[in-house]
Amino acid sequence: MILIDRERCTGCGACLEICPESAIYLFEGKAVVDETLCRACAVCVAACPEGAIRVAEAPAEAQPLPAEQSAPRPIPAQAQPSLVKAEPAPLTLSLRSRVLPAVGAALAWTAREIGPVLADYLARRLEQRSARSRKDGECRGGGGGKRRRRRRRGG
Repeated sequence: MILIDRERCTGCGACLEICPESAIYLFEGKAVVDETLCRACAVCVAACPEGAIRVAEAPAEAQPLPAEQSAPRPIPAQAQPSLVKAEPAPLTLSLRSRVLPAVGAALAWTAREIGPVLADYLARRLEQRSARSRKDGECRGGGGGKRRRRRRRGG
C-alpha cells in the first residue's frame, strides 16, 4: 500500500509521470493514489523529490466488520470530490543545469578523442622545427666551428 503525506507533497507531478499504472493523480494540488489501480511497485517512492511517498505494509490480519458496518455509506453530493486529471507542472530547470552537463560531456569527448591526436601533431611539429633550426645553424657557421678573421692588407 502506498501512502502520500499531504503536508510534504508539493504537487510537482513527478510521481504522476513515473507511475506505470497511472494510479496517481492530483487533487486540490496534492498527489492522491487510486488504490484500485496501484500495484505497490514503489517506483513513485524514489521519484518523489520531497520524500512524501512511502510504502506502508498492510496489517497481517484484517478484522471483519460487523454486518451493519460492512455496507458502504452513501456520500452526500457536496462532499464527493470531483476527479480532475491534471497535467504535471513543467519542470523549470535553469539554463546552467541544462547546458553544463552537455558542455562537460563535449569536453570529456574532446580530451579523450582529439587530445591525443593533437598532442602527437604538436610533438611532430616541434621536432621538425628543432631539426630545421639545427640544420640552419650549421649552414650559417654559428655551429661552434672555427671562425676566421680577415686581415687587412696594409702597406
